[in-house]
Amino acid sequence: MADLPRTGTDETDDSIDGFPRMTESLDVLLALASSYDDAPDDLPREESAGFGALLERCQELGEEVQAEMAAIEKEMAEQADDEAYWGRLYYAMDHRAEDWRDACSEGESKAEREDADDENQEELGIERVLAKRQVHNVVYYQVRWREHRAVTWERADDIMAARNLLTAFDRHLRSGAGKQPPGPGGSTKMSRRERRERREAKLAGAVEMEGGALSPPRAAPVRAPVPVCAPAPVRAPQASNSYDEAAVRQLIAQLDKSLLDADKNCTGAAPVKDWPAASMTAFTAVYNEIVATFADRANGYLAKYHAEPGAESLADIQPGDAVPSYFANTGGESVWRRKMLSILGLRNLVTYGRAVFREMKAKRFVGNPAQYNGDEGPHKMKRVTGSVVDLDTTVLRCSDRLTMNAINEWNLRTGQPTHSNTRDFADSQQARDIAATAATTLLEKFNSDFKFTKAQAAERRTDPDAMDRADIPMACHNTDRGRWPLWRYRNCGVDSYHVNVPSLDDVNGALLRAPLQCLKGYLTAKACGEVDAFFEDCVVDSCFNMKWKAIEEFNAQYARRGTIRQLLEEVQHAHQVEFARIMDEDDDDNTQEVAAMLRHLRGKKGMASTGALRIITEADVRKWIADPGAEL
Repeated sequence: MADLPRTGTDETDDSIDGFPRMTESLDVLLALASSYDDAPDDLPREESAGFGALLERCQELGEEVQAEMAAIEKEMAEQADDEAYWGRLYYAMDHRAEDWRDACSEGESKAEREDADDENQEELGIERVLAKRQVHNVVYYQVRWREHRAVTWERADDIMAARNLLTAFDRHLRSGAGKQPPGPGGSTKMSRRERRERREAKLAGAVEMEGGALSPPRAAPVRAPVPVCAPAPVRAPQASNSYDEAAVRQLIAQLDKSLLDADKNCTGAAPVKDWPAASMTAFTAVYNEIVATFADRANGYLAKYHAEPGAESLADIQPGDAVPSYFANTGGESVWRRKMLSILGLRNLVTYGRAVFREMKAKRFVGNPAQYNGDEGPHKMKRVTGSVVDLDTTVLRCSDRLTMNAINEWNLRTGQPTHSNTRDFADSQQARDIAATAATTLLEKFNSDFKFTKAQAAERRTDPDAMDRADIPMACHNTDRGRWPLWRYRNCGVDSYHVNVPSLDDVNGALLRAPLQCLKGYLTAKACGEVDAFFEDCVVDSCFNMKWKAIEEFNAQYARRGTIRQLLEEVQHAHQVEFARIMDEDDDDNTQEVAAMLRHLRGKKGMASTGALRIITEADVRKWIADPGAEL
């Protein structure tokens, strides 16, 4: 990071004791703040951690500057009648402010050039690509749409029509420092230039008024300067009840076992039972700990996920309280806020999940909100989680260019016309036929699972014969869900066909299993010292269907890599030469092999077949040596 220029003579600065060190600290603070401002608001994990460290350094410097300010204020009080002292102080401050203004404006012309290079791409209506991330081997791009000015995260496969933009963005990431390009994203609503102008105006004496506007600059009063990055107060962590970790793991395993059969839960006559009050209390206690950990400023998650000022107050929401609504994977809110709201929603599902499930099941999981009375089903879920589970299924994603390319390849081989772009494909009769064919299969299975009569299927809007392949309705609002057996949805680059039946596995998982499995993921990550990975990969800022998928995948990864058997195999693989020699010399009791295994394991923990995380014992080692396929 380049040093900022300084003006003024040593005589001027040194004439005021303590002022040089304070202004040097302010220089560093300003440079760090400028670098942090230039960063995009949603970075990949490794880059985000780097900027989180910068912010922590800013806070440390802020504390140092406050200490120096206290010393200067004391000196100012002692020199209150010395006019020469005040003149020197004002002179030094005036020159330092001029330095800061110059430093801020140095990058302005570069920012203007970068902003002028933005391409107005016509493909899909995307104005600009802002960021990139990869979740479970799926690449997502954050894009801003020209028509609505909305910022959303989109799968790379869904926006391949804008491949020129994506290629240019990837090339930019590979060049130079590899930073994301400038532009809005995450929680900020101001451009880099606007942030610089705002900071420059404040240095010139402008005052922030109600609503965020700045007053005209005025002459700076003769007083000690304010630090650029004063540390925010640390909120006391929310108190959490104590809990027995082993007992919680056992409860999770017992209750989740009864929820594995999604078809039985969704279509069977027996209702889903409530959980014992003691287990709900224990689960809530663990969630309280997760909330407090994520909101504790000392843990760095507020900085890492670019939380808005004061956002940690969300941790004050109590179990059972309403959770603010939010839109998954969109701009306007920080990733930290959406992850915290996700945690709060999952905590409330411990109490309300089964009730919401029963109410949706009573209506045969219809997606039309108008079919539910009062605080029922999706209305209750929206209130207690801030989001809802999808009760329809996408049967054809026309905005996915790979899908269109596959259709075009088939059309070339069979002598049919090809489609020039995804919009042309979505409007075609061929797309409607494909969607209707796929929808018919799902509708017939749904009707069979619930044993619907023809009249019941017509009432539930799941009768395949009610579809008109030549005229499929276009959904224009969220309340249009569930009104037809098949409909088309088009908004912000997404163009897809949806059938009026849900994935029962997703509904069962999102409402019943997700709150349990999320706790399992946290306890496992905590025991392995990988809580950062839990907040990164297990708690995702997406729709509830994808929340469940992420939780399921997170636990599956730990199940594969953290078992006692795998750890034993890894030890022998890593020390093959040593164990080859031992096996040639060892006795019938495998004394040397057991001793070597325990020495290399050094008290490591592994996942037992029961799901419990425990230290690997000598009995485990001997059992595995005797039978590598034995259950441990």
